[in-house]
Amino acid sequence: MIRDAFPIMAAGLLLSGCASISPACSGDFDAFLARFGEDVAFQREFTSPTVVVTASEPGGIAEQVITRRAKSDLTFPLMPPAAERRRLGLVEKAEHNGPRATFRFARPDSDAHSMSFTFERRGCWALTQIDDQSL
Repeated sequence: MIRDAFPIMAAGLLLSGCASISPACSGDFDAFLARFGEDVAFQREFTSPTVVVTASEPGGIAEQVITRRAKSDLTFPLMPPAAERRRLGLVEKAEHNGPRATFRFARPDSDAHSMSFTFERRGCWALTQIDDQSL
C-alpha cells in the first residue's frame, strides 16, 4: 500500500516546490547571490556559523581589525539590497572560481560603502568572510 502511494507523494512534492534545488546548492553562484542580497532569511540560513570579519579601525586609523564572529552576533541584513546599491551608485563585481566566490561593492572615489563578501561552496554556498573597508 505504501509502495503504491509513493508516486502520488513524489508528484505532490514536485508540484509544491519542496523537491526543487535551493539556489545555494545548485552551484549557480549568480542565482545564489541575487537571492542572498534580497532575502534576509536566506542570508541567515546560508551564513557560516562563524564568519571572519575584517574592518577598518574607527577614526580613520589605517589598521585592520580581524575577528571571528558567531553568526548570532552579526547584524542582518548583511548587505543592502540591489535597489539600494544602485541608488547609492555602488560599483559591483562578482568573481567565482571553483568552490570560492567573492562579491565586492564600493562607491567610486570614496571609502564609503566599500565591502567584500567571500563565499565558499561545500555542497551549498555559504558566507564565510566579510571585509568592511568603509570609513
